[in-house]
Amino acid sequence: MRTLEYSFKTHAGDHGRRAGESFLHKDNLFVVTHGIGRDGSNIIGSELALNIISQSFFHSISGGQTPASSFALALNNANKAVFKKQKELGQEIIVSVSAVYVRGSIIYFTHLGDSRIYSISKDEVDQLTRDHTVKEEDPYADMKNLDPHVMSALTAALGMGRELSVDVKKYSVPRSGFILMTTRGLTERITDRDLIWLFSKTKNPKKYCDSLIDLAVRKGSKEDTTAGVVRFGRFSNEQKILYFFCFLFVLLVFVAIWGSALRNSDKGPTALQVTITGEQDRAVKPDSSENNFVSAVSDLSVQLPAELSAPVEEQQRADAELVEEINHFIMEWKDAWEKTAGENGDMAAYISFYSDDFYSNRFDKDEWNLDKKIKDRKKGWIRLNISDIRVSGSVGDDQIVVRFLQDYSSSNFSIQSEKMLILLKNGGKWEIVFERSYDRPGG
Repeated sequence: MRTLEYSFKTHAGDHGRRAGESFLHKDNLFVVTHGIGRDGSNIIGSELALNIISQSFFHSISGGQTPASSFALALNNANKAVFKKQKELGQEIIVSVSAVYVRGSIIYFTHLGDSRIYSISKDEVDQLTRDHTVKEEDPYADMKNLDPHVMSALTAALGMGRELSVDVKKYSVPRSGFILMTTRGLTERITDRDLIWLFSKTKNPKKYCDSLIDLAVRKGSKEDTTAGVVRFGRFSNEQKILYFFCFLFVLLVFVAIWGSALRNSDKGPTALQVTITGEQDRAVKPDSSENNFVSAVSDLSVQLPAELSAPVEEQQRADAELVEEINHFIMEWKDAWEKTAGENGDMAAYISFYSDDFYSNRFDKDEWNLDKKIKDRKKGWIRLNISDIRVSGSVGDDQIVVRFLQDYSSSNFSIQSEKMLILLKNGGKWEIVFERSYDRPGG
């Protein structure tokens, strides 16, 4: 299991008071809160929410509940606690929150309000959450010419009193890159291009946080600002020591085999067998003339000892078998997709290719299934042409990345794109755990 590196930082705005934002990181749980209120009530609400979320979440997890149900319980408990505190103080307190929990190769995340969660890599920024604001949730908000304060008003947050609908999503742990958790004071000023540019400058979570907040301040941010970065892909010190000794062991075995091969070669010509092929087999003798030797060399083949050649051949066969296996999987998935068109399309066969832990474009498996069902039932036909399939490497135990070119056409829509799938082997069967399409230039 790869370790997590993380860093969180809060910066107070120009009001000169203590920032009404807080963060927590404990046992793979990461939470950022942003309190809204007067006379210090924002700080009280923010810290109260953190404490309740942490206690409720781990109590639920230790009782055998899933991360999703534990998040739902924790955020609703925090909501009730903040609402109760409002009544005690006689002041309105609203708290925006984002939370991430890492279990194995899956990230579980949720949020309320306008705190955001991003996935950032070398050349891509993926906003995993959607703000709970009037602007984001009213499709006609931009056409109504509403006041900017109304547009940014929260539609869901801790402290609103009613029972909350907590939406928990899943995301495959990136092999390299960041999970970034932010509050509105940062995202109002920072662009996706800024996030990628800073990623190219440093991979250190602390330096990234510091640089991000400094840039937001230089760009004119006057609000309280929090940034938290969780990084994946490094090995723990214990793992480094283990891998070092494994490498040392393999090196010693290799040296022993090589030394054995050299000793055998000193004993005579039996270590390497040289065979000349032509009209008839002829042995090369030590006293052959130069001309005879040159004519013989044109047809010779060198056979390595079996103990040296066998591992190479086995690896080549294994790689070829994997590629063939993946190609077969992709073609079967393509055929199943084509059969989803129309009112009687077979969605069950198509969705069976996806893992229960699937996540993409803010959809989990059930939401992906529903979205495809709604779209594909309106189509008379679907055709896919897939080419240039590349198995580009592992992202973890029994996980691989597959990329290919996809030419999609249907009765009402066509597009060419580059597609990436992350496949997970579960019970001897490959399943899609992540999927994304990228438009091809000029496509």
